[in-house]
Amino acid sequence: VDPIVAASYNNLFFVGGVTFGFPEQIGSIIFYRSENNGIDFSGPITVQLGSETDGSNDKPFFQIDNSPSLFSGRLYASYARFTKKLQNTQMLFQFSDDFGDSWSPIFQITDVKEESKVNGANIAVGAHGEVYVGWIELTPETAIFWVRRSTDFGVNFTDPVPVAMFT
Repeated sequence: VDPIVAASYNNLFFVGGVTFGFPEQIGSIIFYRSENNGIDFSGPITVQLGSETDGSNDKPFFQIDNSPSLFSGRLYASYARFTKKLQNTQMLFQFSDDFGDSWSPIFQITDVKEESKVNGANIAVGAHGEVYVGWIELTPETAIFWVRRSTDFGVNFTDPVPVAMFT
């Protein structure tokens, strides 16, 4: 579910989503990689495992740095994690410098939310490799769009900036 596609200028394609149906891997984020412009694809590659005990991942988004920066080709992933039987949520972020074979440690885009829910990860890469992560936070009364910016290729981020609130 939640299909995503990311493409690079050098014939790389990443197609993935969230797996369900395996009790030990509920909400795992996987993708398939093509290195020949989508002619054929690898087997499944795991970004982040999910489970009933550790949390289920949801609404992933991938983006590739296609800028002329030092980290051109870096693959970014952001997603929501649901824990405590889907009661708590958190927005998370990772990157890969080897086309998804290994991933950076998890960066917490948001704190764990208990009174609201975060979801809908989205990533954009600027002209010089700046990374932007956006998401929505939902409460019973409001919806808030947020964004964080990284100027060091996804290693650190600014504090969250509220973009818009809807009631």
